[in-house]
Amino acid sequence: MAKRILAVDDNEDLLTLLADVLGDEGYDVVTCGRSREAYGLAKDTRPDLVLLDVLMPGMNGWEVLNVFLLDREMCAIPIVLMTAAAADARKRLSRVGVYSITILDKPFSIDLLLERIDAALGKPSECERLYERLTSLADPVSPVVAQPRPAPLPARFPRPAERSAQGEQ
Repeated sequence: MAKRILAVDDNEDLLTLLADVLGDEGYDVVTCGRSREAYGLAKDTRPDLVLLDVLMPGMNGWEVLNVFLLDREMCAIPIVLMTAAAADARKRLSRVGVYSITILDKPFSIDLLLERIDAALGKPSECERLYERLTSLADPVSPVVAQPRPAPLPARFPRPAERSAQGEQ
């Protein structure tokens, strides 16, 4: 039986390309153009792998990823994050100890796509460990979704007039 892949991206052209290429490789491909529908579609179709775009309108890929990771049944599905910001994605995932998610840097070649899919399908699942870690947090959505906090702003510097007044005292 062919492995089923759920491809989630708001770019219809890319979804068509993925369906054609992966279909030719023998995969059963289900596409989803709306991130909010990805989880329900995954529940219905039971994919063996999810290709997930990070930058999407409405619910972004990080939020979709959290929904998958917080569902004990769905977190066992390998996920390949497709992003133009791979370095940021790796940092964000390593910050919370998530190493089983495969990153695919956009734009990508078909050969690299197939290589990452093969690698992701062969990885052992970290599902139980991830599920326990994320559900034990007070706010389980924050670790993966949250944007990095900006550095604190420095204290206000005195204006030139204030500095001269301070110096005269």
